[in-house]
Amino acid sequence: MKMETDHFIWNKKNGKAIKSPLKLFLLMILLIIIIDIARLFLIHIFPELTLFYEIMVNLILILVILVPVLYFFAYYRFKLTVEELQKAENEARKNEEKFRKVFMTSPDAISVKRISDGEYMLINEGFTKMFQYNEEEIVGRSFRAMNILDSSEELDIIFNTLYKKGNAENIEVVLQKKDGKKFSALVSASLLELDGVAYFLTVTKDISNSKRIEGELLRDQLLIDALMNNLTDYIYIKDCESRFQRINRSSAHAFGLEDPDQIIGKSDRDFYLEEDAKKAYKDEQAIIRTGQPIIKEEKLSMKDGTDMWLLTTKMPLLDKDRNIVGTFGISKNITEQKNLEEALHLKHLQLEAIIANSPDHIYYKDRNSKFVLCNTPLALLAGCTSEKELIGKSDFDFYPHDLAQQYFNVEQALMENGHPLLNYEEPLSNNQTGELHWFLSSKVPVKDADGNVIGLVGISRDITDRKKSEDEIRSKNESLQNLNTEKDKFFSIVAHDLRGPLSSFVAATKMITDEINTMSIEEIKEITLSMRASATNVYTLLENLLEWSRLKRGVMDFVPERFNLKEKIQACVDVLSESAKKKSVDLEVEISEDIYAFADNHMFDTVILNLISNAIKFSYTGGKVTLMADYNIDHYIEIKVKDSGIGMSPELISKLFLITEKTSRTGTQGEPSTGLGLLLCKEFIEKHGGKIWVESAKGKGSTFIFTLPDKGYFF
Repeated sequence: MKMETDHFIWNKKNGKAIKSPLKLFLLMILLIIIIDIARLFLIHIFPELTLFYEIMVNLILILVILVPVLYFFAYYRFKLTVEELQKAENEARKNEEKFRKVFMTSPDAISVKRISDGEYMLINEGFTKMFQYNEEEIVGRSFRAMNILDSSEELDIIFNTLYKKGNAENIEVVLQKKDGKKFSALVSASLLELDGVAYFLTVTKDISNSKRIEGELLRDQLLIDALMNNLTDYIYIKDCESRFQRINRSSAHAFGLEDPDQIIGKSDRDFYLEEDAKKAYKDEQAIIRTGQPIIKEEKLSMKDGTDMWLLTTKMPLLDKDRNIVGTFGISKNITEQKNLEEALHLKHLQLEAIIANSPDHIYYKDRNSKFVLCNTPLALLAGCTSEKELIGKSDFDFYPHDLAQQYFNVEQALMENGHPLLNYEEPLSNNQTGELHWFLSSKVPVKDADGNVIGLVGISRDITDRKKSEDEIRSKNESLQNLNTEKDKFFSIVAHDLRGPLSSFVAATKMITDEINTMSIEEIKEITLSMRASATNVYTLLENLLEWSRLKRGVMDFVPERFNLKEKIQACVDVLSESAKKKSVDLEVEISEDIYAFADNHMFDTVILNLISNAIKFSYTGGKVTLMADYNIDHYIEIKVKDSGIGMSPELISKLFLITEKTSRTGTQGEPSTGLGLLLCKEFIEKHGGKIWVESAKGKGSTFIFTLPDKGYFF
């Protein structure tokens, strides 16, 4: 390449160093004139000179004058030529260096190809990077064999242009890299002759990225055009004088124009009333001055008398240097929406008037059961001074948690299934007084246009007075029913339990009266013992009936006192020890001496005596009754009376403490039972705040257990 470049430069320089024949001709004439003057001067001095000597003088003059001059001129010309050649060589070297830098460092692909066979003679680094070939793979090979050009037609276009014009500039072609990837490029080529050989120099610029950007810009432009022409919103661009530069089709239709281009150069004054046009101009000039966008609702009146509401967004339009060159606006026609809002507002006012003047509690809640709307009565019930204090809050902010949770669960279930809940009763606590009220409520789900539940509407009416009346009537009915049940129980006890002992007593007295003269002392004693047992049973029954009556009438004294539990129970055991001995039943007390109870002495004695008496009654001869006591995990005193008697079935256990059920039965030796003792025990124990129950199985004995609270219960 250096040789070819030097040759090219030398030819160029030699072209500029052409010799001038005119200067040489004038110089020769001048020398001849000088020589002729010298010859004439010699002839004038030496007139005797012959022709021979004149010729000799001329030759000498020519040799003396012309030869030195010609030598000097030749030397000077040679020196000048050498300097010019050196200067040209230096300039050529500099040009070569510049050419090499430009050639090798250019990002474009530059190559020199021989026209005769198309072989590459030279390529730069840009070529290797662009096509992914190294220099050894390219130099010496024909470009036709490299398959760099994607189409032979494009190659023909380049050659035809070169042959016609001598060069080709910026011809767009599709090229192919080593890996087969194709890209777009601009090719420029020019013819070049070096040492009689024709070449052409080719410069290739990769424009694939530019094509991509151009495609993206085209796509963006198409998208912008599509948006501009298909959006129902009004889109418009104005210059700094608020003159329209571009609008979309929707804007053109709103202005009554057939073509959006008809708007160019016009302003709002051409379409709106002057007052509205001034407002729009003022807003746009503020945007141009401050660079701040404006979002507003505005009502505009057209010159044809029609009004429209617009939701408008206006912002500054910037050029590539971030300078404001106009405004850009988007307006949405909300006229129909505003009309609906006004109608809705009117309905809202009407609804508010109805709600505010209703004595019932009316409210609207969102999907999360939070208040959106309510009336004054509900606000006052929640302890608020106005309805606004409830908005955005829920029942959890005003009512006890368990009650609020109950409301929430009901409302969420209603909104989940979408079914209304009508005329059901629910409690509601007055947040000011804490008093519990009852309401007759109806709740209806609210749905949007798609049928999705978005909340609920509720209305509640206070029925506390009615509820109290109903509860009072119900309570009185229950009391009356209980009284009737107890009365029937008393009648049943009197009819059944008194009749047996009294019949035996009457029969014994009749036997003594009729046969006393014939009876022995032993027979009379046996009959009197039977009469005593009957009388004792009747007495016990009458005593229990009296206790029951006093308790139900509320005339029985209740005076709890502190006492040692073991001592108290041992005293009761001592009372019944004779009865136990007769039946050979052992009575054992397994109670710690440091346990103290707090109870009414009479009631406690009645409970213990009844339970021990029953245990003896239903124990077999030789059986055992054990009394135990200790504190349970709730710190109650738990007292147990355990026997080894006949036990009870589950059915009998379930009826044992019910007055409506008959549970009396005879003991293991035929001892009678009133069935009233356990009822008294239950009443007395519950009077103390305790509980009583039994653990038993048929044939495996029974354990009666009751509890007594500590002393703090009574205070």
